[in-house]
Amino acid sequence: MPKKLILSFLFSFIFLFVVAFTIPVSAAETINSFNTEATVNLDGSVDMKETIVYDFGYTERHGIYRNIPLVKENSDEKVFIMDFELKSVTDENGKSLTYSDDSTREKAIIKIGDADITLTGIHTYVISYTVRGALTYFEDHDELYWNVNGTEWEVVASSVTATVKLPASITQTDVYLKCYTGTLDSKAQNCYGVKGSHEFRFNTSGALGNAENLSIVIGFPTAIVAKIEPTEYKPSIFDDILAYIALFGLLFMYFILPLILLIIWWKKGRDPKVNPGPRAWFDIAKHVDGREMIPAEVGLLTDEKIDPRDISATILSLAIKGYMVIEKTGKGSKDYKFVKKTDKDTSKLTEFEQDIYDGIFKGEKTEATITSLENKFYTAVKKGKDFLYKNMKDKGYFENNPETTRTVYTVIGIVCFFVFNFFLGILFLIFSRIMPKRTVLGAEKKEESLALKRFLESQDRQLEFQEKNWYFFEKLLPYAIAFGVAKVWAEKFKDLQIPENVAWYQGDTTGLLPLMFVTNLTNFTKAAETMSGVPYSSSRSSSGFSSGFSGGGGFSGGGGGGGGGGSW
Repeated sequence: MPKKLILSFLFSFIFLFVVAFTIPVSAAETINSFNTEATVNLDGSVDMKETIVYDFGYTERHGIYRNIPLVKENSDEKVFIMDFELKSVTDENGKSLTYSDDSTREKAIIKIGDADITLTGIHTYVISYTVRGALTYFEDHDELYWNVNGTEWEVVASSVTATVKLPASITQTDVYLKCYTGTLDSKAQNCYGVKGSHEFRFNTSGALGNAENLSIVIGFPTAIVAKIEPTEYKPSIFDDILAYIALFGLLFMYFILPLILLIIWWKKGRDPKVNPGPRAWFDIAKHVDGREMIPAEVGLLTDEKIDPRDISATILSLAIKGYMVIEKTGKGSKDYKFVKKTDKDTSKLTEFEQDIYDGIFKGEKTEATITSLENKFYTAVKKGKDFLYKNMKDKGYFENNPETTRTVYTVIGIVCFFVFNFFLGILFLIFSRIMPKRTVLGAEKKEESLALKRFLESQDRQLEFQEKNWYFFEKLLPYAIAFGVAKVWAEKFKDLQIPENVAWYQGDTTGLLPLMFVTNLTNFTKAAETMSGVPYSSSRSSSGFSSGFSGGGGFSGGGGGGGGGGSW
């Protein structure tokens, strides 16, 4: 075969190979970047701006379409509709683009482009709109749970990001972030959130395939933005019936329920009368079996709830008992490390203490830092709290589970606000805090616990000989933290020199006096409270929606918005 013919054949083969494999890849449509900027307004509305950089490749198209569901379904399978208002459709320079808005009550349908013009290559589309009813309101936080790009795209998205702007009064320490990626119902978390001063950014760890979505969850304090609940979708045939039911409900709630509430509290909510305990006493309240109550149990008995302060006191107590060492590793308030004492038998721990201990040292871990446990430790805290509430009820200290009682009355109070019965709503919210009822045994142990608190916070010098005893100071320190009187307790030991080598604390104690030592520990307890607090105990909103922070509630596509789109 002639040499020229061979070369011609070879070049032709290479050309066909390139055409067959590179052109289709180049022609494939992709989303180069998809960014949503959400601004949460004080009136409860949320301004959304989607910036979609779409690559049509070599395929001739007219533009893109975008479908955004306006329907939200709660955990009771009730359907709600968000209010949608399209503001503008522009390119990256703010120039208006041709579009049609064929939105229905259930879905926003936006078709962008001109049927007489074809496009190829990369084009940017900016869709701005406002939604009302996108936020979800819980007892202990408000939440934006939003599907950013949606699970209905048939093209790959190289980058999906979101930025959430909150009102200026909200500080980043009060905000918690979470995100999910993948197809519908996926619990994968190939994403991360970054906190700014008032802007919070979410990024995927890589590209998202077709039908894969980024869902973001951002929680922030209540009572800052107005409440705008989505409208429950109801067939019109029931409107009249529902109106009569609502009228009867209003009459019932305005005139009958307030009286019923007062009667219920009088008969069911007041603690039984018992003899008051001593004015102040240093002994720790004991269970019927003689075991000393742990700080969280004492805290629960006195105020009927388990606070983050009780959790930090429990961690400190575990360290003092020799189950771990708390190590101050730097100057920052969060620079603390937990080091497990592997030779210590944990069989004597209560189940609550064991839950907290296991939450810190998961699996085979022997070390953990406060930073590494943030947004993870809350699952162990919730498990421990659920057990302790139930256990203290089962041991006969409360008539019913205090947390359940509190939740029931709080939910009823919130419902009252929705029907504009503000007086009754306020009553229920107030009574939710005082309705948990102790038994006779619980009331007696409360008096014993309050006697200890009065001893810890008293400036009287009842036991002067103990003020030179480090062991005595150390033993009651977790209880002082649980009661919030640690600095007062330390002041009583103002002349006591801290030992140079405290077994359960690794840090410079040279020359420290108890008050200085407790001040240092205050930084630790504040950090531990943040670690053990939110993401939030409320897993169900007043309208029945699950929180994106809850163990069973969060997944890709689980929030509002999302949907999908494509080219046309």
